Amino acid sequence: MSAPLISVKGLGKKFSRNEQITRQQIRRHVLQAMFGRLSPPPKTALEENQFWALHDINFDVKRGQALGIIGYNGAGKTTLLNILAGFSKPDIGEVNMKGRIVSLINLTNGMQDNLTGRENIYTKGALNGLSETEIQGRAQQIIDFAELEYCIDAPYKTYSSGMKMRLAFAINIHSDADIFLVDEVLSVGDFMFRNKCLAKINSLYSNVAFILVSHSMGDIIGFCASVMMLSKGSQAFLGDAREGASLYLEPDREPNQQEDSTPTSFVFKKFVPELLNSSEKCEIVKITVNDKPQSKEQITLNPRTPFKLEILLNLPKRLSRVTVRIAFVTPDNDLAAAETSDFDFHLKDLSAGHHTVRINAPSLCLYAGVFSCYCIIRSSKEILLRKPLFEFNYQEKASQDLYHTAIRQMFEWTFLHRKE
Repeated sequence: MSAPLISVKGLGKKFSRNEQITRQQIRRHVLQAMFGRLSPPPKTALEENQFWALHDINFDVKRGQALGIIGYNGAGKTTLLNILAGFSKPDIGEVNMKGRIVSLINLTNGMQDNLTGRENIYTKGALNGLSETEIQGRAQQIIDFAELEYCIDAPYKTYSSGMKMRLAFAINIHSDADIFLVDEVLSVGDFMFRNKCLAKINSLYSNVAFILVSHSMGDIIGFCASVMMLSKGSQAFLGDAREGASLYLEPDREPNQQEDSTPTSFVFKKFVPELLNSSEKCEIVKITVNDKPQSKEQITLNPRTPFKLEILLNLPKRLSRVTVRIAFVTPDNDLAAAETSDFDFHLKDLSAGHHTVRINAPSLCLYAGVFSCYCIIRSSKEILLRKPLFEFNYQEKASQDLYHTAIRQMFEWTFLHRKE
């Protein structure tokens, strides 16, 4: 058996709510980095105003393995990733990382605005541990992957945010790392470029150890065989990715509790379609499916059929923290593909008037059967609308190869506002 490239044992990290104590901790870390240990090690017990951001974390990742890290906001995911990347040190426990590490946490870190794109390839590549000869040998591959040949010698500061992200991702992914640490950057670039990134990562799997932090259960299930779920800094689950994703989607379910046996790549759970459609809060004015106005007739879709949905909403008054969600529901009230970031669209404050939400995907990834497409709209925690939009017959089961692709594809959302 090969030795793990990533080994974490008994890891713990404390933070303090007291500003003075926090400054002392920062000062200690700086002195340790500059001169070695000049102060006694931190105490393992919590002191006043301290809390465990991470406590007793244990896992191994070998070459050719991918571990997903999931959890709700504040669970400790980013803190753990920062420790693995070397940006922060644990207070207790051991972290052993073997080989070259490339962090895809903040992609554009190390990129210089006043340098050209080509010069940034050399600068960022050197920061990733590549020699000048290695960078020269793959510079053109990076430029071609980022699709920036036409502007590679222009100043980096003139690039759009999407171009900057594409170049940074291309440099990182061509850095011959042994370990990749990824934090919610699989949506980098536009829809087509994202799929190219996914294909590139797939090609590297057998030779690297891969850690993915994500709120998208589609990406987690598609990329990772195992998953670790964090809850308030503690390790709540470590095991099969589907089991962990189900726990994430159903927080009240205990680990190892029997799941619905429906054989599908999406996590299914029961859905209670309590209809709510109040024109006083939110109203659906028009629905278009695959460029055709919605009717009462059943629509037919299959794995080769693109999915285009357009919803025209009318808001009688201004609303805050709006989320638009779609869900696919079977006649038995089994819910597929909800509660994932792929199928949610998060907005901020919306003024009164008409708003259009457009949703596009190359295809859906479902088993053969009849489904209803529901729309659920929330404002903060209040449900404004929940109703079926249309019914469709999915004629045939998608192939396994399509599952491996489609489950990772993020729906392409477009939002338009037209005030009446």
